[in-house]
Amino acid sequence: MKEKNRGKSPAPKSGAGRRRREARKKPRAEAAGRGKEEETSGKSPAEGKLELKREKQEMKNKKQKIENRKKEKRYVMNIKCDDIRKEKEQVSKELDKIGQLEKKFPKGKIQCSKNNDRYKWFIKNQEGISYLPKRERELAETLAIKKYYELKKKELTNNLLACDAYLRKMQPMEGKAEQLLHHPEYRRLLEKHFAPMNEELRKWQSAPYERCIKHEETLIVKGTQGKMLRSKSEAIIDMLLYKNKIPFRYEDKLVLQGITIYPDFVIRHPVSGEYYYWEHFGMMDEKEYRSQACNKIKLYCENGIIPSINLITTYETQRYPLSVEKVEGVIQEYFGV
Repeated sequence: MKEKNRGKSPAPKSGAGRRRREARKKPRAEAAGRGKEEETSGKSPAEGKLELKREKQEMKNKKQKIENRKKEKRYVMNIKCDDIRKEKEQVSKELDKIGQLEKKFPKGKIQCSKNNDRYKWFIKNQEGISYLPKRERELAETLAIKKYYELKKKELTNNLLACDAYLRKMQPMEGKAEQLLHHPEYRRLLEKHFAPMNEELRKWQSAPYERCIKHEETLIVKGTQGKMLRSKSEAIIDMLLYKNKIPFRYEDKLVLQGITIYPDFVIRHPVSGEYYYWEHFGMMDEKEYRSQACNKIKLYCENGIIPSINLITTYETQRYPLSVEKVEGVIQEYFGV
């Protein structure tokens, strides 16, 4: 019998038997796992739910911080781009000045060669190189100025090329979603989605109002709903108010004690409809600007518009620019969104 079965694989075990054995093992394994879990955790079901809730909140906060850092990076890059654009404008002006000076310079180039302890002047032109005597000092000075501006022109031209290269590289830093809000047709399609929930407040926001018309040349930054703003910081406030469906107007006329002012943002609370005024003071490095800012806050206070109650104030210097995170915190504090 053994000889007959040699070399053959054993017959497979019954499938039903295997399932019965696995079924007997499973409850024991589950019980052991529960016992181990209870032994290690030692927490009631209610405590477990609280811990799970805390973990979810921590994860949410972590994601929010990452998003805030991304927004902060975009903002810093936009500020840098603004600085580069200003530098480019300044360089262009200097190159224009040099271009005007070049028309007045005489032909030829000066060369200064040392001979022992003295220098000799030579002038180089199409005819070759010739000695320039000391009595021609005025011509030598003019050619030296010409040489200085020729070298300056090369430096400025290289700076201009570097500015253009930087701006081309950093242009995509603005979020594509935010770019969509500036697109004229997509803006109209998205208007209802970002409109305030309250119908009365929607009508208030969309109704025509008397805006500030002073210094229109400084309205250079695109805002939401097709408006133009005066700074990147105002654009941050404008965008976040809009995205959070908080009704507001930009530079709406306000008369206090016979004095007409135009708050940066006049805001209505999305639930109660109460009025708030948001002033962003963006040049606190400047002495005269600081004085004007204090006078404006004083005028508000004399008319019952009080900081931290219904007057929102934010501040900025070159070293400490306004951040997205700061604006989000202010909106959360005042409007709970």
